[in-house]
Amino acid sequence: MNTTSATLDAQAFNMDSLLEGTLDDLAQVPDFVAYPPGSHKVIINWEMPTKERPTTIGLKLSAIETLELNDASSTPLVPGSMTTISFKMDNEFGQSNYRKVITSLSAHFGAGTNREIMEKSAGAECLVITTSKAGKKTEQNPDPVSYTRLVEIAPV
Repeated sequence: MNTTSATLDAQAFNMDSLLEGTLDDLAQVPDFVAYPPGSHKVIINWEMPTKERPTTIGLKLSAIETLELNDASSTPLVPGSMTTISFKMDNEFGQSNYRKVITSLSAHFGAGTNREIMEKSAGAECLVITTSKAGKKTEQNPDPVSYTRLVEIAPV
């Protein structure tokens, strides 16, 4: 029953066959992970603002391969590993980081509106350099996860 569909067809769905099947019968989606600091080859796609996140644009990275790690003891990415870089467009920091990405992409895909550059670059293979940033430590979150920070992006 492996499927690439984002939703399972309700009429074709059969709980008994899944329970009687093996692990190979279950769908598997790529892991969302914090990328280790280093350089990686990725495929990029865009997430537009949603009702839940009306001022945020997401840049989705899907790993092809890790090229170089800042720390040799880090584990290279598994192909298909995904992460999302969020640009909160309601503040100058989010807009500035988004601007850096669009500037780099427009050098390859040509001038246009921000939306046109996003559309032209969707599905493009790029080289990225990443670092990580620790999440905020709070009383409710004493052990925060680290997040992927995008330092540089260049289409190939």
